[in-house]
Amino acid sequence: MAESVNSENPTRVYDLEGEDFFERFNLKRVKVLGKGMAGEVFLVKPKSGSGRMLAVKKFSLSEDVRERSMRQFSTEAKRCK
Repeated sequence: MAESVNSENPTRVYDLEGEDFFERFNLKRVKVLGKGMAGEVFLVKPKSGSGRMLAVKKFSLSEDVRERSMRQFSTEAKRCK
């Protein structure tokens, strides 16, 4: 059974190397919001029901880029709260 993303506080970093994030959380990609060296940002919504849309950033698997990107994302997410 798929987990659910906490929509009250959805800003989290999941380290799911080798796992499909979208399947794990039962999400459907609506569109790509952006692409860059560090990865891609997707607009997603639940596959079933009427949940709110979320933005998901999927990081590159290159370790140095991935770590730097995760730190930057965490910093940006804290500023947005």
